[in-house]
Amino acid sequence: MADNRLLQKADDLIQEFVIEAKKILEQADSSSVPTKNLYHYTSFSNLKRIINNKELSFTHYRHLNDPMEVKLAEDMLDSVVKNHYSPYKNIFWDDFRRIFPCFLDKEKFNAAKKKNHFTTIEDINLDIYTFSFCEEPDHLPAWRWYGGNGTGVAIGFRPDYFKTQEIKTEGTSNRPPHAINIKVRYNDEPNFDEELKKYLELTEKTINDLVDFCSRNQFELFLKELQSRLASFLLPLMAGFKDKGYKEEKEHRLYYMECKITFNNGDKPYFFPFDEIPEKRKDVRQRKTTQDGVCLPYVDPNIPYVKHPISLEDITEIRVGPSVDFKCCKKEIMKLLEKQGLNKDGIKIKPSRKHYRA
Repeated sequence: MADNRLLQKADDLIQEFVIEAKKILEQADSSSVPTKNLYHYTSFSNLKRIINNKELSFTHYRHLNDPMEVKLAEDMLDSVVKNHYSPYKNIFWDDFRRIFPCFLDKEKFNAAKKKNHFTTIEDINLDIYTFSFCEEPDHLPAWRWYGGNGTGVAIGFRPDYFKTQEIKTEGTSNRPPHAINIKVRYNDEPNFDEELKKYLELTEKTINDLVDFCSRNQFELFLKELQSRLASFLLPLMAGFKDKGYKEEKEHRLYYMECKITFNNGDKPYFFPFDEIPEKRKDVRQRKTTQDGVCLPYVDPNIPYVKHPISLEDITEIRVGPSVDFKCCKKEIMKLLEKQGLNKDGIKIKPSRKHYRA
């Protein structure tokens, strides 16, 4: 009975940590809600697809234009943890530094398994799908990079749209897929790593209590579980950090994270911190090629994405790019909106004021 009580105590401490971790994640989400419209720059053909389908396509992070996506945050977290003072540095944090990269890199996970770092976990699969917005409604760099070289549009979304984005699924799940809202931070900003330091400090007491308890009672398995829980809790923050070279984008993001952990005891896969994304919302599209048939990207042209339903009432304006005739484009956009039964004045259609030719 004594052993059972100790096991229950360790499990209670882990659940206490999970509750606190979720609260912190929700705070990070709500603190990033903008106070003004955010804009998605895209081509005219993508605008038609968004309006007609009433959905956004969240792209898998490995297919974005920054090859250091997530990797930068991984390196930063390693540095923060390395310099993080704790009386349990040797028996918890050093091991955590070895475990965390395994969630992001399958080769590192397999190597760690051979060293018995994951004795109960069979496999880990992490997928992050993201959709980007810009703070500026008429931003020349964004027109060049994402707005069809000035021939596209900037779709303006109201601030309330960026509050918690939960998509209910079938069944009685209380952890629906969740589009996380975050303002991107760049590594030339002062105190760039303070965000991660803050999260480690907020969970410190619960972590220390459990590490101390497990150390005294030789419950090493619970320490491994806590390290995995902490890693998966920090993962949603990883897509919010980018290299300073992209600072001109002035980016905000909505993104999904699906962290699937498969145990070797035959239990059903475990998803943390949210339930799995329904398969019917997942799809794959082909990246365009050049006229010569040469594939443009340096990654697989098959791009996984997630369909994210929207309400057209959340769109407040559509800004037309500087390299096209405004009157002609406005006429076509009005036709597009009228087919959806939208009030002509409900969504403002405005021209770019930039002087730019494609």
